Amino acid sequence: MKKSLWISLLAVGGLGLAAGAGAQPPDTLWTRTFGGSSYDYGSSVEQTTDGGYIIAGYTWSFGLGYHDVYLVKTDAEGNPVWQRTFGGSYYDYGYSVQQTTDGGYVIAGETWPYGAGSYNVYLVKTDASGNPLWQQAFGGSSGDFGRSVQQTADGGYVIAGETWSCGAGSWDVYLIKTEAGGQPLETTLTPVNPPLVIPATGGSFDYQVRIQNLSGLTQEFQVWSGWYSPDGNWIGILGPFRLTNVPVGADLTFGRAQNVAGTNPPGEYTYVGYAGIYASGSIWDSSYFTFTKSATDGSGAFVYNNENWGDPFPGEPGGPPPRATAWRFVVAEEFTLSVYPNPFNPVTTLRFGLPAAGYVRLEVFDTGGRNVGAILCGRPGGGHIGPPLQGEAWYPAGSHEVSFDGTGLPSGVYLVRLTAGEVSQVQKIVLLK
Repeated sequence: MKKSLWISLLAVGGLGLAAGAGAQPPDTLWTRTFGGSSYDYGSSVEQTTDGGYIIAGYTWSFGLGYHDVYLVKTDAEGNPVWQRTFGGSYYDYGYSVQQTTDGGYVIAGETWPYGAGSYNVYLVKTDASGNPLWQQAFGGSSGDFGRSVQQTADGGYVIAGETWSCGAGSWDVYLIKTEAGGQPLETTLTPVNPPLVIPATGGSFDYQVRIQNLSGLTQEFQVWSGWYSPDGNWIGILGPFRLTNVPVGADLTFGRAQNVAGTNPPGEYTYVGYAGIYASGSIWDSSYFTFTKSATDGSGAFVYNNENWGDPFPGEPGGPPPRATAWRFVVAEEFTLSVYPNPFNPVTTLRFGLPAAGYVRLEVFDTGGRNVGAILCGRPGGGHIGPPLQGEAWYPAGSHEVSFDGTGLPSGVYLVRLTAGEVSQVQKIVLLK
């Protein structure tokens, strides 16, 4: 059975919107449908600055998963200009859309299984053509949903929805304010021993590639690099290579080396590295440095190619496969854990410090050794709301706080155990009601 997204434009005659005997129902000017052979839903619509419309919803007809966020752009007559889908392999829904000041769009909804819990608030930012710029998840260990989003005066976003993970009751109103933010990744290229001067006969230089996942989601993206020659021509050198399962807070460094053939013309080159979605041309972040090829210094053996080598990227020949488990890091051999107030009723704050980024696990037990399944809602360091520490999660180095809510638990002694790598700490907490 087919169910399509539907849009209708209504015209209101006279001054009939005011209450009174003269009120008139609007006339229908046109209707349009969008979708495929299965179920497609429209949840939010807004007129855009070009006179057209932007529609957000979710689709079963297109995309990767069972349901995907569905974004449709039309012209002023409702004719489709483009459509996009966002999400993973399972369930993703779009409930609210707004055109942003840069001409792009922001969509809020829900996603599963991205993020920390079952369903999480899902925020997607696109450019003016609907290409994804970044995505982020918010929430705790239970269900959290985003129903409405608005861009704020400071360039950030405010999201309204509901949460089962945090708050006083079963379901609570959930309000999230974000920074202006931007790219989910930060990419930095750093040359070794600059300034870089290559002999006329050719040579090589070393550099480092650093990639940091700044978002609240495990990311999948591609990396590629090349240079602009002195005459402005682009020469692709490396990639694209696909990186998947890059966890929240990951900080990856690759050491690379680059040949510069003697046949390349002399002058200043700009070496650029990119991270993003190569096929769509969506660049999430980039970084560059310059080097110079001499016109007169002919010392050294002649270099015949522009080969690039070093620490292999996933998918690179000789490197790990794209879905390698290489993104699993271990923190240093010590960390701190404290609780305040203690005793408490019914909420206390758990503070811990990590000397290095890594996976951590936080568990709360009663004195009988039973895991009480505590609800934890936290904000990792670095300015990004991320997963709570229930089960295993990635956290960057530094100080972190999460709150433990003992509502629903009887008074008594409980044990908090924090595990990072091969090291664990246990802290006694007392709930007094």
